[in-house]
Amino acid sequence: MRNRLLLGVLAATWVLWISATPVRADEGWVIKSFHAQIAINPDSSIDVVENIQVDFGSQVKHGIFRNIPVRYRYDASHDRYYVLDVKSVTDGQAPIPYTTYDQGADRVIKIGDPNRTVTGGNTYVISYSVR
Repeated sequence: MRNRLLLGVLAATWVLWISATPVRADEGWVIKSFHAQIAINPDSSIDVVENIQVDFGSQVKHGIFRNIPVRYRYDASHDRYYVLDVKSVTDGQAPIPYTTYDQGADRVIKIGDPNRTVTGGNTYVISYSVR
């Protein structure tokens, strides 16, 4: 019971963090919508599917960066770490190339093909798990 309560608090915190994060984009492109589906598993892990609608306008880009915190300060001398595994990145139908790396307290998902550029409206569907 205690684990379910803790898991519920963690999931609620995750949702609030995602919705409270300001959208930052280069001048001239915007994130039109952001939708996240979050499933809490019996083992206390969570599965997340994010659907991000981006409009680059006439700008030529390779894709986006998605930063997700995986380290949180627990107290003055301890941090809490989460393991984030990316399952897939697609445009809703076809896979999109991506790489991941750590930057500070974040896991960064660099999405896009370095040999291909995009303009206008684009969809990025990111599926990952956190434990």
